[in-house]
Amino acid sequence: MGEDKPDELLARTPVPVWFRALAGLEVGVIGGVVMLIWFCLDSYIRREHFWKIPKLLAFAIYGDQVVRPGFGMPALAGMSLHLVTAGLLGVVFGVAVAWVSGRRRLAVLAIITAFGWYSVLQAGLWRHVSPLLPLYTAPSTILIGHLLYGLCLSRYPKRIERMHRAFTGGE
Repeated sequence: MGEDKPDELLARTPVPVWFRALAGLEVGVIGGVVMLIWFCLDSYIRREHFWKIPKLLAFAIYGDQVVRPGFGMPALAGMSLHLVTAGLLGVVFGVAVAWVSGRRRLAVLAIITAFGWYSVLQAGLWRHVSPLLPLYTAPSTILIGHLLYGLCLSRYPKRIERMHRAFTGGE
């Protein structure tokens, strides 16, 4: 017998909500890390400090202190806030797609989720959370980051399969 494809596994085995949430959390945090790597790389390419975007993300916590020079706590707080948000969005995604089968559909929904979140941020959430970010960051940088996040979310079926094997011994 060959290995089950993730969508076949999900179709024949009821997967508890906590299991789906855990898989979503994992791909969400991985997506958040990939986004942070992209943001740092983009800042490096633009000859800016690599911690620029994480510090701007921390505006909600540190306010005007984010414009002070250096790495410091605001950058760490921004990275942490970003990873928590990415993980929570991954959990919501993992639980929300419980009814969906098929890897292609899940991949499309992952990309739609990432761009939907990007749209919510662009539509006005930035004004309340981090009003400096859209002023000091190219929209293409944030858009590419969300595309990368969506691609990471699309790994959700593979993660469910691997978690199933790890928790059940491959039954």
